[in-house]
Amino acid sequence: MAFWNTLRDQLTALWSRWSVGQRIGISLAALACAAIMITTFMWATQPDFVVLADHLPPAVASDIITALESEQITVSLNYNGTGVSVPRGDLNRAKLAIRDIWQADNTGVAPVESGLSGFPGSPRQEEDQRQRELEYRLAKSIEQIRGVKSARVHISRPDSSPFVTEKFPAAASVIIEPTPGGLFNTSVADSIALHVARAVEGLDISNVSIMDTAGRQYSIRDGIESTMAMQLDYQARQEMRLAEKATSVLEMSLGPGRAAVRVTADVDFSEVTRTEMTFNPDVKVKRKEQTETTSSNGAVPIPYGPPGAAINTLPGAAEEGLTGTTYKHERNEADYDNGRIDETVRSIPGGIKRLTVSAVVDLTPPSGEGGTAGAPPMTLEQAEQLVRTAVGFDALRGDEVSVIQATLEGIPTMVEEVVPVPFWVEYEDLIHSLLLGLSASLAFIIGVLIVRRMKPVIMTAPQEEPMSLADMQRMRLITEQARENPELVAKILAAWLEDSEQKPSETEAPAKSRQPSARKAA
Repeated sequence: MAFWNTLRDQLTALWSRWSVGQRIGISLAALACAAIMITTFMWATQPDFVVLADHLPPAVASDIITALESEQITVSLNYNGTGVSVPRGDLNRAKLAIRDIWQADNTGVAPVESGLSGFPGSPRQEEDQRQRELEYRLAKSIEQIRGVKSARVHISRPDSSPFVTEKFPAAASVIIEPTPGGLFNTSVADSIALHVARAVEGLDISNVSIMDTAGRQYSIRDGIESTMAMQLDYQARQEMRLAEKATSVLEMSLGPGRAAVRVTADVDFSEVTRTEMTFNPDVKVKRKEQTETTSSNGAVPIPYGPPGAAINTLPGAAEEGLTGTTYKHERNEADYDNGRIDETVRSIPGGIKRLTVSAVVDLTPPSGEGGTAGAPPMTLEQAEQLVRTAVGFDALRGDEVSVIQATLEGIPTMVEEVVPVPFWVEYEDLIHSLLLGLSASLAFIIGVLIVRRMKPVIMTAPQEEPMSLADMQRMRLITEQARENPELVAKILAAWLEDSEQKPSETEAPAKSRQPSARKAA
């Protein structure tokens, strides 16, 4: 305590000797040092964040943040919102919290189940590890497909051995968890099966099975099963599309939830190819023409007689009879074809042969303020006409439309209570800064007042009048007498002491009166 009291007295004495400008400068410097120390302390006590997951889609990042906040774990996002970081001390808890949403692995490779030793394992262990990594990468690539929330891939490849004559082909199994409301159909399953078959060596697409978490298996084999699945899927999509068109038209007039439409479509999946060939005898086209001309001036014998037979005439007589004659022979040959038209007609499957539409509408006027003032209510015939137009009714196909009136509950409207926002919320940061400034100023003023109260009391000793020359001479004589005759001086002092003991009250009273006066002076 003595040290602190001494330090306080010294600081108080220094403060009293400083001027007003020096006091203000020292106070500002002290406040700046305190602010730096507080900021450094706050920075040092901040948790060390480590990356939990990176390169996340927005939907997955939102799910991860929700799961971590439910576990009361502090979350920090990177600048582009695709990475999530958590404090180092909460890393294991965070991995457990998101184990069903995301595998906290930044390398893109499945976790390695290594032993305690750092040496490489056996060839079988290395092969198993490579297969697990391949399964993990395939699952991650499948999850990038729209409509797939998560995927898991299992690959089975038999071990090659020279002593086994019968070999089993490689096989793969894929389990898909579709996203809520997503469109996952047979065509998407075929694409996934093709992707897996191309990524695994020696795997045929027919040995890939795909199943969702609801237990439905998607056929990817070629044949009647695959064709029927595709046809049923196409028919269901056509029916849904037509029903949505009719429902949206009715709800625009009646209100949401006041109409329900169901469509049954008879789809023609037959594929017909027809080839027609038409001949027109009135139109002839020259196909081929050949002209042959032969001429002679008499020097050469004129060939006559049947072709191939020798001429039964004498050579001399023939030359005499043909002297001075000219011979010319011309032959034309032409081939004609009748006009012909070839037509090949191919009908594309998927056409609608017949539609059957059933609709239930609620034509009662809406209660409350939601109804349109002055608008006449819709009739049942008008509703039926709207349905016919929306689905593309065709009487030649034999389409049927049935519309009935009934009371529907509709969609309950959720009215959210609007909570008024206080006006000071917009200026919350400014108010916070002002409060901090006022608090610092108030603390400074209180500190100055306390320091002033701690100002030391300086006791001034009463000044004695200087001794005169005669007194100094008497003092010198007394000193010399005390040196020369100390016994006499001792007797004189003893006599003075006896006189002081005889009057104790007279000496104590002035002392007591001097103490209050000294305190008043302080």
